Amino acid sequence: MKKERRAVLTIVNGEKYKAIWERVEPYFISYAEKCDAELIVMSEGDVPTAHWLKFGMYDLLHKQFDRIAFIDADILIRPDTPSLFDIVPEDQFGIFNEGFYTPRSMCIHEVKKVYNVELPNWNGADYYNTGVMVVSRQHRHIFKVNSEIKNLRNAFGEQTYLNMRIMQSGVKVFPLHFDFNRMNILDRLTGMTRLNSYLVHYAGFDFQFGEGS
Repeated sequence: MKKERRAVLTIVNGEKYKAIWERVEPYFISYAEKCDAELIVMSEGDVPTAHWLKFGMYDLLHKQFDRIAFIDADILIRPDTPSLFDIVPEDQFGIFNEGFYTPRSMCIHEVKKVYNVELPNWNGADYYNTGVMVVSRQHRHIFKVNSEIKNLRNAFGEQTYLNMRIMQSGVKVFPLHFDFNRMNILDRLTGMTRLNSYLVHYAGFDFQFGEGS
């Protein structure tokens, strides 16, 4: 049987993220080894902002890799984190549904209007955080930018556009538990420290290892 080719992918662009990367790189290296995956770090490309480098997965999933776990560089990976490839079925798109915990419907309403698209299967609440994604070759088409990138007030980088692409595709989504993309908004909602989770996503906030981060 042909061995599955896997990658753990991240983006390091700009001085802020380079400084963060100096601290988290050993954790990414260890995690990629645990997942039997190659670590890929993207840093440059002809894109509106660094967030859009995620769409490089379109090329990486062509012939180079069968599956990719994308993890934002401002995420702290706990050493005992299990392999995302073992958690997410190959035929499903693994991602955390942020909209279940905080209102994000305005983002989808806006992208529908600006791009003049219908999303008939949207339930009015779902909104995915693209800081952690587990994808397979069959999801490659989602990362093909086949239209003009338009300005959105609620863009969150590439996130709202990518939400549109996921919802348009009709792909089966595997809802990642917040332990695999722990946002600061969940501290109050869960009553638990974020450091109890496997993947702690600082999402632009000051990156510290202490409890007060």
